[in-house]
Amino acid sequence: MNGFIGLLRIDFPDRTVRLCDGGFITFDGGTFTARDSVLGSIASIDSMSEGASGEIPALDITFNPPGPVAFTALTAGALQRSQVRLWLAEYNVATNAVVGTHDLLFLGQLDQPSIRYSRTEYGISISCVSQAEWFFELDTGNGLSDTEHQERYPGDLGHANATGLQVATAWGIAGPVNGGGGGFGGGGGRSLENAR
Repeated sequence: MNGFIGLLRIDFPDRTVRLCDGGFITFDGGTFTARDSVLGSIASIDSMSEGASGEIPALDITFNPPGPVAFTALTAGALQRSQVRLWLAEYNVATNAVVGTHDLLFLGQLDQPSIRYSRTEYGISISCVSQAEWFFELDTGNGLSDTEHQERYPGDLGHANATGLQVATAWGIAGPVNGGGGGFGGGGGRSLENAR
């Protein structure tokens, strides 16, 4: 008989955390267990948000740590950007071995830990962002400018006459976020919507 299991791996600078939503599973070069000595167990994983407009996919994970010392360990700056992976896998109940194909649901990095507490419970919530965040941090995306275009394609003047752009427009969207229309072309000054 087979079942499904969630598998979470966080690669901290000094150690790797492998957690699952129950029991133990050998997968991806290590054993995933239900409890970690610092983070404790997984309390909840919020549904992943899809990236839209200027946002990128994100994931929030809440843990039930064994004590408040865990938060101190997580607030070190070196832990930010630790790689986070979340899989959904099918496994054999008798052997605890992953079978068939597994789905990588999320690949990203640790962003910000925070404490969640009330009178009856204490938890640590970690927000994680997609690795697309690196495009923002390292400025490795392509800019819609003549200078950027000339750096990548010397001598190509395809952007040289792009004048009259009032609002910065990201690649791949229908128009500026605030709804204003920018013009392009040397003399036409047509709006983006009319150019199609």
